[in-house]
Amino acid sequence: MLIRHAHFGKWLPPGGRAQPGEHPLDATRRELREETGIEAELLRPAPVLIDTVTNIDPDGNEVHTFGVAHLFVASPDTPLVGEPDQPPQWWLLDAPPEPRAAHHWARLTRAAAPGSV
Repeated sequence: MLIRHAHFGKWLPPGGRAQPGEHPLDATRRELREETGIEAELLRPAPVLIDTVTNIDPDGNEVHTFGVAHLFVASPDTPLVGEPDQPPQWWLLDAPPEPRAAHHWARLTRAAAPGSV
């Protein structure tokens, strides 16, 4: 299940920023719930995706943001409740969405493939 991200214009995993003092896994669960309405079961504790993004803030400072994705299990019959302008949608592993972040899709499908857990 991915979100059609309004800012990036691509299908991406649900996500957002951790709150001060919030554990990354707790932030992942919270963002999943906020962006999809789903309470899901964690498949494994280790993240399946870790990214570093470097941007420049309004003051001209370099800022590093770390992205972490975990694998959860939920029924595709679970109704999805997205945020405005960011619809969630289920996708089959062999039917990728367009446009997508290819590097995210490749890592997530490898992690979700049968026998990988």
